[in-house]
Amino acid sequence: MRKNGKAARGALLSVGVAAGLLVGSGTMAAVSAAVDGGEITACAGADNVLRLAPSPSPSATCAEGEKPVSWNAVGPQGPAGPPGPGAGETYQSVPRSALLIDVSGDTRPAPATAAVLNLPAGAYVFDVDLSVSQLPSEEQESLVNVDCGLELASGAKLPYSVYAEVPAGRRELMSFTRAFTLKIPTTVSLKCSVRRTGGDSDFTVILDRQYLTATRVSSVTQTVWPAN
Repeated sequence: MRKNGKAARGALLSVGVAAGLLVGSGTMAAVSAAVDGGEITACAGADNVLRLAPSPSPSATCAEGEKPVSWNAVGPQGPAGPPGPGAGETYQSVPRSALLIDVSGDTRPAPATAAVLNLPAGAYVFDVDLSVSQLPSEEQESLVNVDCGLELASGAKLPYSVYAEVPAGRRELMSFTRAFTLKIPTTVSLKCSVRRTGGDSDFTVILDRQYLTATRVSSVTQTVWPAN
């Protein structure tokens, strides 16, 4: 009889091991039955084989020679990792002091960098706001054309820029929005070119209150205007 008992116990252990190996593929009920108050209960035999208890009460299910063991169904929460960049994160450049561009003898000086952002890869919506003014000069009819746009560290320019024609002694506000996806981490710069369009006197252009804001989004979907 004892031999038969051992055989029966061995069969029970084999079934228990098979059930344990198949957890997640059709034996969730057996696992649920062994969980009580956030703990998993099992029976350990002398051969170190674990058998899931069919009842949360190990005293009623563990066979002779077995001992009950239990462990938490859910382990303790680990420390939070550093947050990564994701949709909704916003980057903004701090406005610098007034940027002066002297146009004296050169009708088209080199572009001036008005703002800079270092950005990780991702899809972004860019917002630009700045003011442009021309210091008063003796020639009140002088005009200056200011062209501002976004440029990558590689020298590639983001599509489309914004223009403003500023007369002497006047201030113009410039703002625009662009959507673009950065394939790799890079630097995005707001650059403005100045060109004299009227008059011959020397003058100074002032770029002030330069805000460059980039908001990361999940994706950018562009819609083409339907053809007539």
